[in-house]
Amino acid sequence: MILIGGSGSTGSSLLQNILNRHPDIFAGPETRLFIYPHLFSKWNQYKNRLLGDTFLTIRSHGWSMRGRADLLQKPFDWKKKELKKVIRKSNSINEFSEEFFKPSLKKEGAKMWIEKTPQNASSFSTFLEHFPKGKIIQTLRNPYDVMASLLARGLNSYEAVGYYIYYTSAALSTQESDRYFQIHYEDLVQNPKPTLESLLEFLKLPFDENILNPSKSEILNPLKLKGWNHSERGKIAKSSVGRF
Repeated sequence: MILIGGSGSTGSSLLQNILNRHPDIFAGPETRLFIYPHLFSKWNQYKNRLLGDTFLTIRSHGWSMRGRADLLQKPFDWKKKELKKVIRKSNSINEFSEEFFKPSLKKEGAKMWIEKTPQNASSFSTFLEHFPKGKIIQTLRNPYDVMASLLARGLNSYEAVGYYIYYTSAALSTQESDRYFQIHYEDLVQNPKPTLESLLEFLKLPFDENILNPSKSEILNPLKLKGWNHSERGKIAKSSVGRF
């Protein structure tokens, strides 16, 4: 079990899609399951708020206004009724995570799940405490280029700076752990193969050349957020380096 986090616009979406091409990895869309630090220690108190069925929400730390998780997305293949049963029966976020990702791992024939939500950074230390075998990956990027990207996405200067500083510093607070890995956007797009080889060594998985290139399906179904220069499902491109 692996979490990816850090400031938005640091290449985490690109990294998630690259890793999802690896035969041993399932890296689906953002669930926002792990962005609530208090959910780890008070699971039974907050778990029934995950699907947003009540007026009560789960408050995240930092700059996120989310109050629930996004667990019913198509790649996970869960029906709401069945998922609610799993939530009720689970006595910890560990138990629930194992059951939640199990169908996706089986369907894809993968060994490891990776969850990417930038705001995971606020829960990195808590995740390491509650998942003894878990690992965390922080994505980093030149802060000026991050600002340019976040502003293009509609954030104002105050929001962009606060967002970057909070989640970057939250993730960096765990960098002394031997289960922490740091990956720079510039290295990923300018020297993808050696950068990914190092990351996969950290994950104890073999390198696979196929992860460097998008599939035909990814090319035909691009995905870009407002302000992005490239599709997160597209070819690895370095033209956004020095964007500021």
